[in-house]
Amino acid sequence: MMNALSGGIIRKNERRIIMKVTLEAARVNSGMTQEKAASLLGISRRSLQKYESYEMSPRVDLAIKMSKIYNCELSDFIFLKQNIALSGEKGA
Repeated sequence: MMNALSGGIIRKNERRIIMKVTLEAARVNSGMTQEKAASLLGISRRSLQKYESYEMSPRVDLAIKMSKIYNCELSDFIFLKQNIALSGEKGA
């Protein structure tokens, strides 16, 4: 299996790290301001602020749109207040 982070191969029992990012980090990493992202998403800047501060959760269709404009996978997002790295064993 290809490791998406390094382009390498994950071998049996090899540890792998899966990065998850907050909505704000995904937007910032894409180089977008809140104003630009909100405009592309068709929502108000205040709504985007609420999603980024976890006062509200985006609908699935909006989260998918976010992943497209931020150029990342929907599965890259974590809907918690901080970035995390998960590590685990591959297979047994």
